Amino acid sequence: SWRSEETSARSRFFCRGRCFTGPDVDVWYHSAAWVLIVAPATFYLLYPARYFWEKGDFTPPLLTVGLLVLTVSLLFLTGYTDPGFIPRPAIQLAVPGLEERTAKVAGTPMLNLDACTGEVLCPITVEDIKLGFKWCATCQVVRPPRASHCHDCNSCVLRYDHHCPFVNNCVGQRNYAFFCGLVVSTLCLGVSVLWGVYYWSLESAVAKRMKAENGSIFSLALCALGVVMSLVLICLLILLVFHAALLYLGRTTKEALGRSHTGTGPLTAGSTTDALTTHLASSAACAATGEVVGEQRATLEARELHRRRPKHCLYRGPSLVPAHEQVSQYPLRMI
Repeated sequence: SWRSEETSARSRFFCRGRCFTGPDVDVWYHSAAWVLIVAPATFYLLYPARYFWEKGDFTPPLLTVGLLVLTVSLLFLTGYTDPGFIPRPAIQLAVPGLEERTAKVAGTPMLNLDACTGEVLCPITVEDIKLGFKWCATCQVVRPPRASHCHDCNSCVLRYDHHCPFVNNCVGQRNYAFFCGLVVSTLCLGVSVLWGVYYWSLESAVAKRMKAENGSIFSLALCALGVVMSLVLICLLILLVFHAALLYLGRTTKEALGRSHTGTGPLTAGSTTDALTTHLASSAACAATGEVVGEQRATLEARELHRRRPKHCLYRGPSLVPAHEQVSQYPLRMI
């Protein structure tokens, strides 16, 4: 993985930047998700699938295998792809062209460095704040509307929805479609496995023999499997209905459970106000010493276009993560 003393993001990177995932604290939740998916499916493939296959009914096992492959693929795509991280200034300055690309994709101003100290200054104005742009004092970047700082990954994410410990990653602009597909495919897989196990336990001669030999142990094991899977499926169904409602309303989980994303309220954000005050004071100090502060900004039209994009859609957009060929030249942690 790539490390840097200049950044403190908690994401972990693999395969020279092709794959990365969330912090170590989510490992147990992520492992539990894998167990809940793989364990029932393995039992299904060992017993019910064989029963259906020998019976000549190929549709249930083939459908279940297809759903299993789809679910595992979506779990990888959700947990090991870029959710829309905004690179920090150290990385934007290290990778050629990344600063311009970040400003273009996010619709935010270019980095503004203090000519006296070299520190990153807050380049946004009161008009930007009214449009929904905010300054992240932790990442030292301008967040466009609907972006937010993930405290688990310690990074800012475009169109941030939530941090899911079960996929060990943030859910944002670039992997929200994968997350929705994962919920649907896991729900369908669970229903297929549960129905197959239930039918096998009633009709299969192997199941009847195992029940006769082991008695109550076999029955308790099947009941435990059924209860656990039923609870998981109920939770997935609730989650699916919730996100379907969010898609219909054009909102994210963070917006539905927290503050609105309009950004038209009074200037009350402490971090943004403090950063704006520091920026004005530093500019005045440099002007007094004859230094020139260079401030490159994205056009107002580009930022207005970003603000008018659909509230919430399955559009992923380009990734701001540098290509592995570029990153290999800079041994820095990316965000």
